[in-house]
Amino acid sequence: TQNIDTHSIQKKTQKQVSFIWGIFIFKEPVKSIALACFAILLMIIGLWGMSYYSAPTTTDNDDMRDQDMLSSTDDDDDLYNQSFQEEEEEEEEEDGLNAEEEDMVQQDVLFIEQQQSSLSQRRRRKDVIFCFGNVQLSRRNAGLIAACANGLWGGSIMVPMHYSGKSTRGLGYVISFAIGATIITILLWILRYAYHLYKTKGSFVQSYYILPSFHFKVMWLPGCIAGTLWSIGNVGSIISVHRLGEGVGYSVVQASMFVSGLWGIFWYKEVKGFWERIKWFCSAIVTLIGILLLSYEHGS
Repeated sequence: TQNIDTHSIQKKTQKQVSFIWGIFIFKEPVKSIALACFAILLMIIGLWGMSYYSAPTTTDNDDMRDQDMLSSTDDDDDLYNQSFQEEEEEEEEEDGLNAEEEDMVQQDVLFIEQQQSSLSQRRRRKDVIFCFGNVQLSRRNAGLIAACANGLWGGSIMVPMHYSGKSTRGLGYVISFAIGATIITILLWILRYAYHLYKTKGSFVQSYYILPSFHFKVMWLPGCIAGTLWSIGNVGSIISVHRLGEGVGYSVVQASMFVSGLWGIFWYKEVKGFWERIKWFCSAIVTLIGILLLSYEHGS
C-alpha cells in the first residue's frame, strides 16, 4: 500500500488479538492489567515507528513502476520544450511564428496531453483489482484488508494449543502444527486449481499453466533456508506461548520486526539517512521497553 506499511499493520493487529485472547478471554495472570495494556501500547507505538522510519524514501512505488511508461512521453516533452525554445529564439529574430508553425506547436501540445491522459487512465486501471471476479477494490484497500486479516488470524494461531491436552502442549504441539499447516497448504493449492478449472471451463492443462510457477531451480536453496529459519522461530514461539501464555508470550514474539529491521539497516542498507536511523533506533528502544515491561507484568 502507499504510505502505509502493511507489515506494521499486520504485527500490530496480531499483538492486539493475541493479547485480547490471553488476558481477557483465557484470563491469564498478570500483575496489573493496566500496566500490561500500557506495555502493549508502547510496543505498538515502537513497531509503528520502526516501520515508518524504515520505509523507502521514494515518493511513490507506482511512479517507479511507471517510469518506463513515462520515458517516451518525457522524451517527447523534452523535444517539444527544446523545439519551442528554438522557435522562441527564431521568433525574436523573425518577429514571430507563422500560422503553420503555430499549428505544429499546438498539435505537439495536444499529443502530449493525450499521452499523459492515457497514462493516467492506465495508472487508474492498474490501481484496481477484482476479488472473486466482480468485487472491485483498489490495491491500497486490498492491501489493508489483507494485512488486517493476516493479523487477525495470525494473532489467533496459537489459540488451539490452549484447548489441547497438557501432554500435547509445547514441543508436543509442533508436530500437530506442522501437519495442519501442510494439509491447509495443499488444500489451498487444490482450491486455486479448481477455481482456474472453473474459469477455463474444464481445461486441465490451461488451469495448470495458469498456476504460479514454483521456480524450483532458483528457489530450492533460499526457500529451504527461509523455511528452516521460520520453522525454528515457530518452535520458539510455541514454547514461548506455552510458558508465558498467549497474551504475553505471543505478543513478545511479534517483536521479531526488531531483528528484521536490523537486517534491513546493516545488511541491506535500506535506511539511508542518519537521522532516519536515529529515529528508527529510538522507536526500537520504545519497543524494547514495552517488551521488558510486559515480561515483568507476567504473573507467576
